[in-house]
Amino acid sequence: MRRLLVHALATTLLLAGPGCYPEIRLDDPDGSPPPWDAGPTYIPPAGKCVQAAGVDLLLVVDNSNSMIEEQASLAEQLPTLVRRLVDPPDEDLDGVPDWAAITDLQVGVVSTDMGTGGYAVPTCASADFGDDGILRTEGNGPGCMPDYPPFFAFTPGGGTTPEEFAADVACVARA
Repeated sequence: MRRLLVHALATTLLLAGPGCYPEIRLDDPDGSPPPWDAGPTYIPPAGKCVQAAGVDLLLVVDNSNSMIEEQASLAEQLPTLVRRLVDPPDEDLDGVPDWAAITDLQVGVVSTDMGTGGYAVPTCASADFGDDGILRTEGNGPGCMPDYPPFFAFTPGGGTTPEEFAADVACVARA
């Protein structure tokens, strides 16, 4: 009997022990309990990017019917995004750009359409399997080509303007 009690106590300690922390604070900067906690002192990132780098951007576009206005807004703002990456502003007016300009930009677009799994749903045109997270290539909208590459590549000074590049991305980002 005593041996059974010792085994039961040891098993209880092994199972319950890892869940006991000396302190769990809800205001930890990284929001995690010990032992994964970064510690009591949070040190925010400091400094600026000093070297130009390439940027890979994946746009996840909600292509449901209720998001048409948001897709139009994204298409309208894409040139501004590309311009600011290529030619960074100096908003603090210290005579130095706020970050280093990019060396190149790759953009891919996926939709949130995962389909209905073959089940008929009254609000869906077809009971298919959706876009499945595959990079979109189909153009949609006035002035768009029918097909585009799976991802877009832009190099500053490469012959394509930020506006032209953004217009191509916008064609694929529209549902």
